[in-house]
Amino acid sequence: MPEFTTVSIEEARRVTGGARRQQQLAAYIESVTGLAPGTAGKVTPSEGETLSLVRRRLGDAARASGRDVEIRRTDDAVYFWASGTGRRGRPRKPRA
Repeated sequence: MPEFTTVSIEEARRVTGGARRQQQLAAYIESVTGLAPGTAGKVTPSEGETLSLVRRRLGDAARASGRDVEIRRTDDAVYFWASGTGRRGRPRKPRA
């Protein structure tokens, strides 16, 4: 009989992403988390990559690291920087 266990959604997404995707995303996560306040990053796509692909990977990396990042693209590069406080809208009520 199979063994069933419960895991968090974050762990399941992290583990099932695939080795190649994990490796590619790791570089993007490192650049997003290493961003100092008041600085911006610039990414130029390499051979075989498009600006849309780079932009999507930056967004995935920001979501995976829990950072709020502003992403803008130009004709030949993608710029990104930390934006805001991370959460928008009304603050949550404290739990009792």
